[in-house]
Order: sequence, then C-alpha cells, then structure tokens
Amino acid sequence: MQINTFLSDSNQLSSGATERVNTANTERLFASFNSDFKAEITDAMRRGAGNDFVLKLSENRQRFVELAMMAQQQEPVDSKKFIKSLSFEDRQVLQKVHSLGTSITDSTVNKMSAEGVDNLLLVPGKGLDANNDAITEIGTAKSFKFPNSNTPADVAAAWNKSLQNSSPEDRLMAAASMMTMMFSVNVQTDANGNFLGVNEPGSAAYVNPMADPNFSYKAWANNQLEYNETFKQEIPANVYERDVKFLSSFLLNLNSANA
Repeated sequence: MQINTFLSDSNQLSSGATERVNTANTERLFASFNSDFKAEITDAMRRGAGNDFVLKLSENRQRFVELAMMAQQQEPVDSKKFIKSLSFEDRQVLQKVHSLGTSITDSTVNKMSAEGVDNLLLVPGKGLDANNDAITEIGTAKSFKFPNSNTPADVAAAWNKSLQNSSPEDRLMAAASMMTMMFSVNVQTDANGNFLGVNEPGSAAYVNPMADPNFSYKAWANNQLEYNETFKQEIPANVYERDVKFLSSFLLNLNSANA
C-alpha cells in the first residue's frame, strides 16, 4: 500500500514537473515569436515601409504569433495539414502578414513546396532557404534576399554594418549586385557566346555559387571593385561612388571579422 502511494505521488510530481516545463517552453516560444515580429516591424519602418504596410503587420501580429505557436506545437509538425485546418480569417492573417497577392486556398497550399508552406508560419524576415538555392519561398512566392538564412553570421553582420546608414534604395541595389552574380553564373550560351537562356532554380543545371564551401565573399567584393574600376568611365559618377563606398566598407568589415 505504501509502495503504491509512493508511486502515485511520484507520478503526480513527475506530471506536474512536465507540465511546468511545457508551460515554460510555451512562454519562451511566445516571447521569441513576439520579439521577432516586433523587430520585423521596427526594421520595416527603418527600411522606409509605408504606414499601411506597418499597420497591417501591427494589426495581425497577435493572431499570427498565436497561429505560429500552434503550428510549432503539433506532433509531428505538418504545416500543410495545419494551414488547411485554418479558417478563412486565419488564412487571411497569414496572407496579410506575408503580403501575398494570392489567397491561401487548399488548392494553392497543395502547390506549395515544403519550404514555402513552412515559411508561411515563420515571422516575416525569418523565412528559411531550406534547399539552399538562394531563393526563399513563402507560400507560392519566390524571392531573392541577401543576407538570407544560409549566409554565415559574420558575413551577414559585415554586410549589415556596411549598410547601416544607407537608404532603402541603396540597400536594394546592394542586394541586387548579389542577384546579378546569381543570374550571370546561370546564363546559358552556345559555343559562340550567344545567349540561350537562364538556368532556373529547381533545374538540374541551376547553380548557387554561395552554396559552395569554397565561395569567398572577399573575392566577390574584390571582383566587384575591379569591375567598377575597369568600367568607371561608363558608370554614372554617383553610382560608382555609392558602389565603391559600399564594397570597400564590406571588404573592410569582412577583414575585421576574419570572415
């Protein structure tokens, strides 16, 4: 009898401890999602986002965080199944938060990749490039962003530091220089150098040079600087000055961090 009572008390204590751990984990998860979302709103304002965009994020923050938490607490996590279980109103929350032009229907969910559907349930700006092709999929939308989830932390820090006081337009143009590099390595030409097409993400011939462990961001920055010097007379003076200033700063920050 005493043994049974002891075992019963032990099970109750164990159950109570587990419940406290689960509650603590839930609170940490909520705090993390909430903090990330607020940081994204702040960053959107810094980037010069319009009031309507910022208001849309703010109005949908609480419900989005609740949905993201619910999705993470599934066992096992199944993003497609979870989103299909949502009401029209909750699907609209996801659509608004991620600024998607297409409604989230069962049909569109079926067309989404695992990466695309998982990223719908992550805070904007925190989407993962799961297949490391340099393209981040959110729903059915695909976009190039740099730095992304696979960019080494020291490289991302050097990049962001170099753009610390830059305008939204200059930030966009800096990222575009990386996208141009991605485009150029995937251009198809014939033996005479004639343009044939571009390898698209997902095709067998598509290449993400940044996925190569030997890829050097320092070499890329140096090559860009050399390009600017070579074609200096053909580049508008303000563009030349902007690009050289950024690239020189990026290279300096990379060297300082030994990236």
